[in-house]
Parts: sequence; C-alpha cells; structure tokens
Amino acid sequence: MSMKLRDQRLRNGLVSKISWVVQRALLSFVGVAACGLIIMTGTIILDVGSRFLFNRPILGVIEINTVILVWIVYGGIAYCQMRKEHIEAQFLLSRLPVKAQIWIKIFTLLIVVVFIGNVLYATIDHAWSSFVDGAYFYGSIRFPLWPAKTILSLGIFMLFVQLLLDMSKEISDLRKLGS
Repeated sequence: MSMKLRDQRLRNGLVSKISWVVQRALLSFVGVAACGLIIMTGTIILDVGSRFLFNRPILGVIEINTVILVWIVYGGIAYCQMRKEHIEAQFLLSRLPVKAQIWIKIFTLLIVVVFIGNVLYATIDHAWSSFVDGAYFYGSIRFPLWPAKTILSLGIFMLFVQLLLDMSKEISDLRKLGS
C-alpha cells in the first residue's frame, strides 16, 4: 500500500470519527432544545394562568425563557446544517458540471467559515466579558447574561465545526472526481 493511499485512509478515518462525534453532539443539542421547548411552553402556560387567575405573574419566566430560546435556536442551527436543510440556491448550481458545483460549494463554505469564525470569536468575547463583568438581564429578577451568551457561543462553535466537516467532504469529493 502506498504512503499516499495510507495517509488518505487515515485522514478519512479521522474525519469520519470526528463527524460521528459531532453528529452525536448535535443530536444531544437538539434533544435538549426539544426539552427546552416543552419547558418554555409549560412555563408560559403557568405564567399566563397565574396572571389570569391570581393577577400575579411568575417572576423570572421571561428571563429563563430567553435563555431557553437561545438554546432552541442555536442548539439546532448546526444540526440543520448537518442535515443540509438550510436554504440553498440550486437553480443555477444544478445546471453546472459536477466539478464546478463542488468548487462553488467549497468557495461558499470558505466564505461562510471565515464569517462564522469571526462571529464565533465575537460571541466568545462577549460571553467572557459578561461573565467577568457580572452582567445581568434587566427584568423582574436578576439573571446573569453569560449562560445565554455561552450557549450562543457553543451553538456557533458547533456550526463552525460542521461547516469545516462539510468543506472536508466537498474537498474529498473533488479529489475522488480528479482520480
């Protein structure tokens, strides 16, 4: 077996293992997000019932649901990318040769990776600043901002990793076409 073929198999094996771990993590994120949706629905129903029956809201429902909403949105964004369920413009792309399609996908993924990488850096910076500064939500109760910002950073990180895996797959497909 040649060194080149062995290196390619090792690389593909490593990418497959990383992809499997990321897939499991994303499934966990989505499971927690689904539970969060149930909790959010329940707390809103209780809060509305409390307002209606006793003329008293339940303190902290809005603040906690804000964090849960961040988890629901950013916990599912990378999963959506993994399943290729984001909006794509296939009208022109599907009319191009396969090799050109792959090159365009790689180029667009590169642009998105750079953009999401910058967003990731900014969200981590804001989450850390919120933790260090002790920033809180303004509302009926004092609730720290850093959990929501950390969850947002974690979701963006998972999207970043998934985009890198997608790019790796496209490059692998391009190499297969070349041989």
